[in-house]
Amino acid sequence: VAFRSLRSGNPDEARRKLSAVWATEPASVRSALLEEFSAGLTLADEDFLEAALDDRSKDVRRAAVDLLSRLPESRLVGRMIARAAGVLAFKRGGLLSRSALEVNLPGESDATAKRDGLDAKALGAQTVLGERAALLLLLLASIPPGSWTTQLGQSAADLIAAADRHEFATALITGWTWAATRFRETAWAEPLLNANTPSLGSYAPGSALIPLLPPAARVARLSARMEQEGLLSRDQGMAGSLVGALLDFPGDWPRELNAKVLAGLNALAVNAHLANARPFIEPLLLRVPRALLAESLRLLQAAPPDAAALRDFLSFRLEILQALSSLPSNP
Repeated sequence: VAFRSLRSGNPDEARRKLSAVWATEPASVRSALLEEFSAGLTLADEDFLEAALDDRSKDVRRAAVDLLSRLPESRLVGRMIARAAGVLAFKRGGLLSRSALEVNLPGESDATAKRDGLDAKALGAQTVLGERAALLLLLLASIPPGSWTTQLGQSAADLIAAADRHEFATALITGWTWAATRFRETAWAEPLLNANTPSLGSYAPGSALIPLLPPAARVARLSARMEQEGLLSRDQGMAGSLVGALLDFPGDWPRELNAKVLAGLNALAVNAHLANARPFIEPLLLRVPRALLAESLRLLQAAPPDAAALRDFLSFRLEILQALSSLPSNP
């Protein structure tokens, strides 16, 4: 907490003080301190993070790689772009053929490449993809996706459509999804979410792309997922990613989305699944917009008896807010 506070006010002084004690801290503490760099990350942090690439702890090294990979102008990203030369090419379609993406898989990583995070074994996905395809994923994940539209002369939608048909589609789509999330590439979010090839597990959280969408598209995407998946599906990971996207929604939920969330909570009550959903029920109810609390209570009136706890929670929120609003203002 002290380091977070100092970093928010004086990042240069925070790095100086951290450098003085860095070598004496245990690996778990060093890793936790690096997580604080994600807020307000700038190129001024690069030298410190470059040094952390040589840390004796693999968790610290991975954290440093992730942070440097979020800085488009970092030396690490530059090295990754250089390594990616010749990896991808775009072949235009003809009268009887479709456009295609040509992939030359990266070769085995040397010590320098592994230092930069190109280690298939560290990713753990080599058992699913094969080692060289896993390296392709990691390489793409560390390069701003927009550089591919410039280099290959194609739109994000065209490149993703071609990748979606490729034998290495999982590595391509997952790597680009990770990169779009890291570099906040808004033009890539919608095409990636529309891809038929799913991202590979937790390595590329597709829900993290949703905040990159324009407001109307974001609401439409979340509403559609609510209808398709509900709040608690058999695939707990999918349900978790949807709930995470709802909780991370910037600003208040629009009325349409709020109604879909309440309908989802009602469905949990009808199917006696409220107990299983307990960890995320209150956080969701706390996101119900203040202006829609009374309306939301009315939407829950027809809910089954098991939903009484939902109504009580919203009713309590409404009463507290009304009581606070009735207090006299300070003179």
